[in-house]
Amino acid sequence: MEYAFISSGSSGNAFFIKSGETEFLIDVGVSTRRIEQALKAYHTSPERLTGIFISHEHRDHVQGLDVLTKRYEIPVYMNRETYASLPEKIKTRLRGMWQEFPTGTRHRFGSLQVETFSVSHDAKDPMMFRFVEDPLGQALTLAFVTDTGYISDKMKETIYDAHVYVIEANHDESILRLGRYPWHLKQRILSDEGHLSNTAAAYALSELITNKTMRIHLAHLSEENNFPDLARLAVEQTIMEDRGRDVRSWLHVALAKQPTSLFTIEPVSTHHRT
Repeated sequence: MEYAFISSGSSGNAFFIKSGETEFLIDVGVSTRRIEQALKAYHTSPERLTGIFISHEHRDHVQGLDVLTKRYEIPVYMNRETYASLPEKIKTRLRGMWQEFPTGTRHRFGSLQVETFSVSHDAKDPMMFRFVEDPLGQALTLAFVTDTGYISDKMKETIYDAHVYVIEANHDESILRLGRYPWHLKQRILSDEGHLSNTAAAYALSELITNKTMRIHLAHLSEENNFPDLARLAVEQTIMEDRGRDVRSWLHVALAKQPTSLFTIEPVSTHHRT
């Protein structure tokens, strides 16, 4: 399994994942040009995409969907509530391309199994993803969780013991509370239907990771209310204090304006933490 961040943040989100000949995007919150450039760097193209998963209808996850699907006819998978909440222009564009993908279900695309689960966010029916690839009898897993105000016990059960975690570390609470955002927006972000703070992400990861975990990515950082080093430090310190584990060499921060190179998840017998 290979994956990369094209963009991750409040200005736009797009994530690429590949298993064999199966290639998907999660969300299209950036321009078609940026998608094309990133996929070219990954030695692929929009024409080769198996499909696009849409997590929820917020602008930073769908604003590039209209142009991308106008230029390329790509199947788009989302649940019914998310589809109904899209702008009419996008819904019209997606006729014939939208495939219903209910929350709480599992589907297989080639060598890639995809499980969807509910998260707590102020959207109609937001969902996130657990990806499983099964080479040589070993189930390789990637848990993808952003845009949630908290991680429930049920969510933890779903994503426990993954090889790779992509988890939101949206804001530092002190910076957010003291910052220039209006109070109603601060309340939204801090609520159970808002976004995970650095501290919340750190405590969740401390419970979720196991000896099988090889990599953690902190995602959807606010450019206004966070700094990459603050997010990284919160997670490093919490996991060291709670679990006695040093994660510095395998902890990464995804950014909105810096696409990453491809990361690989390999069978445990051959992988190296990077």
